[in-house]
Amino acid sequence: METQDHELLQRLQAIMLTMNLNEHVKSKMMKLREKLLLNNSDIELIFQISPKTLWRWRKQKLIEYFEIGPTPYYLWDEVLRKLKERKR
Repeated sequence: METQDHELLQRLQAIMLTMNLNEHVKSKMMKLREKLLLNNSDIELIFQISPKTLWRWRKQKLIEYFEIGPTPYYLWDEVLRKLKERKR
């Protein structure tokens, strides 16, 4: 598990270096790495998008998610995939 955490941290830091994010957003993203699942507000912060944009991404199947009850959740691997895709 520690190896996976280290790999995740390295991938997140590498992606963040290529993005134009302010320090406040970067520090929040680093705190989020401790979470197994991300919720809507986490995704909106990471991608700096509105709730409506995130809703469209889900509707258009641009980001994978699953629901627990009515609440959508996202896995870190999917978030990292989407970050890599956006930086191209």
